[in-house]
Amino acid sequence: MAITPLYRRIQDAATDLLDGRTVVYDPNSGKFFGLNRSATCLWEFLEEWRSLNDIKTLLCRMYSLDEKIAEQDAEHFIAEMIRIGLVEQSKAGVVL
Repeated sequence: MAITPLYRRIQDAATDLLDGRTVVYDPNSGKFFGLNRSATCLWEFLEEWRSLNDIKTLLCRMYSLDEKIAEQDAEHFIAEMIRIGLVEQSKAGVVL
């Protein structure tokens, strides 16, 4: 059995649409972040706890990506969003 971490967007961020782009305000840092269309889709998907595999599957389904490319994109997105403080990782994860 392996423990798979789960991820979700931070709960206190504010989101709005500005000039056709999603803008996220992080009250913890006081910064605004602009998201493109695919990042917006992932941001909305991360309203609930999700695994990297969940994110990869969504990317494959929405953009007809190869699984390896979708996995790399999911890992990059999560790593970047954690780095800037917009996504959090669960402390426990899920046992598979």
